[in-house]
Amino acid sequence: MTAGSQLHTPDNSSRYGTIDIIGGALADFRNGPPQLMDEIAARITLGLQDPETRDAALSIGDEKDLPSERQLWGYLARRCVPPHTDKAPPLLALLGWVAWRQNDTVTASHAFSDALKFDPNYRLAKLLLMGIRNGSDPAVILALFRIGAQRFADGRADLDSL
Repeated sequence: MTAGSQLHTPDNSSRYGTIDIIGGALADFRNGPPQLMDEIAARITLGLQDPETRDAALSIGDEKDLPSERQLWGYLARRCVPPHTDKAPPLLALLGWVAWRQNDTVTASHAFSDALKFDPNYRLAKLLLMGIRNGSDPAVILALFRIGAQRFADGRADLDSL
């Protein structure tokens, strides 16, 4: 079993709940020194094991939020110590993605490579690392992620109207 595999598939309400918690954590990181309760850190880390939730988190913030996002993903990735290192790849992929959007391809490449050390089959890290190596424009990739994020948000509106 790889870090990207699931023991169960989360329902949409737990996916949206994770995104809401991430939004709150980002607000906390914007407003001062990070102080994330262990329970919140664990909920985010576990929620991001689901690829749909992780993909929604890829475009969660605006450009002005990138420093806070980078701080959050790095903070959470550093907390994935043994025996929980298998939970790090989504966090490292998010950290690398934010660094790349900030034009820091060195940090991004290291984060993607580290994700692949924990899970050599982690497809998102492979694709994003390949994008850096091929000189791809992260803005084009972000536009694609935002389309997926919009579908994710539209699904929430459908769920909320039930």
